[in-house]
Amino acid sequence: MMRAEVIFIPGPGIGHLGSLVEVSKLLVSRDDRISISILIINPSSDSSIHAFTQNLKEDAPDRIAFVDIPAPDETILKELMSKGPMNFLLSSIESQKTQVRDVVASILSRPESSKLAGFVIDMFCTPMIDVANEFNVPAYVYYTSAAASLGVVFYCQSLKDNENQDIYEYKDSDAELSIPSFSKPVPAKVLPSPMLSKDGSDRVTRLARRLRETKAIVVNTVLELEAHSVKSLVEDENTPLMYHVGPIIKLANGESTSQGQVSNEAIISWLDR
Repeated sequence: MMRAEVIFIPGPGIGHLGSLVEVSKLLVSRDDRISISILIINPSSDSSIHAFTQNLKEDAPDRIAFVDIPAPDETILKELMSKGPMNFLLSSIESQKTQVRDVVASILSRPESSKLAGFVIDMFCTPMIDVANEFNVPAYVYYTSAAASLGVVFYCQSLKDNENQDIYEYKDSDAELSIPSFSKPVPAKVLPSPMLSKDGSDRVTRLARRLRETKAIVVNTVLELEAHSVKSLVEDENTPLMYHVGPIIKLANGESTSQGQVSNEAIISWLDR
């Protein structure tokens, strides 16, 4: 029986990595002809990501394999880090396209290799669309956040392309924006702060354009939770096919109290208020 090999490329962050691995488990559980190789990009050699990945490997089915992508050498790493956190993330992923291409070619050269069916890439790994194109297979994006958030990304691009406006121009503004993925107007001042800078606005616009190049977008949401947002995206003829598969989360050891996270008690208290 010929298997279909799917390449998964998570973003280099525990939240993104854990969520995409959960999707890979769901996929192999649905069809025993599918094998998945998860390519782990860890540009900063973060020890916490390495430890988290080791835990994921222990819990993974046989048809899911993990492959570590070597970090850039120290010279390149220092140069990338000088660009700031977000630019470092995107530039480091861009810089590793050649390594990813070589790893995929190596996977396909094995005697027991399967037919390459496609790439599923994290929302921050859109440069890897180019690698999927080289292998002449479709690229799907896994969007870790919600459908309403994806709608904001596309809105930023639409604003730029159709009205020649940048979203960052609304910084400190009292304007309310009619974003299709929201049922009511959205105050500009509540948008994510990175969008409200020129550099961040440009990055979001570029991201939206690359997302539109994909075969489909897999969104970490559920229809009953975001009916309006999902409907607005599905009805947009310029948006790729969308699959809503969530909500999918992966909490370390089943808890949500690791460093940098808010305790369950604090969340429930906030909701009660």
